[in-house]
Amino acid sequence: MKILSTQYAQFTSEERLRLALAAIEREDWPELDRLLRSCPQVTWVLPDPKFTGPLTALEATVARLLIQWLEVSVMILRMSLMSDGTPVENIVDPGTGNAGWDAVWLGIEEGIDAFCAEARITSDQLLALAGGRPTLVEAVGKALRGNGCADHQTREATRQRLRQAWNMGNLS
Repeated sequence: MKILSTQYAQFTSEERLRLALAAIEREDWPELDRLLRSCPQVTWVLPDPKFTGPLTALEATVARLLIQWLEVSVMILRMSLMSDGTPVENIVDPGTGNAGWDAVWLGIEEGIDAFCAEARITSDQLLALAGGRPTLVEAVGKALRGNGCADHQTREATRQRLRQAWNMGNLS
């Protein structure tokens, strides 16, 4: 179809979409380019990415972190259930086989706390980005706190992930 270049500006969005799909189907890249270049322009007003960048990055990072924390909590409970009936309160006892998982769990918690102290926010404020501290994580935490040592690598990796998200948008 031969279309005069002055007519391109008059296409509706739907007409332009249909023409673009037809051009793509026949691999008419010059036609697609003309459709794109003649498309009306709009100006967007957006919230400052120096604000939205860190907020969005923190939200995604906290959500992934809570999923990881839940997975570790499930492993701790699973190991406890597979043990010889040891109560949940005693699941950090080295005899139950949870020495690794409890250290990882505590590392996540300490990493969150370390980041929050640096950023001068509370862990509740941070975790609210993803719906707050899950009930299962809280229950396992009551059993673990004060009963073991945090894994240093997990603590530092958690703190660093949160720090990187916090700094998103401030790279100028």
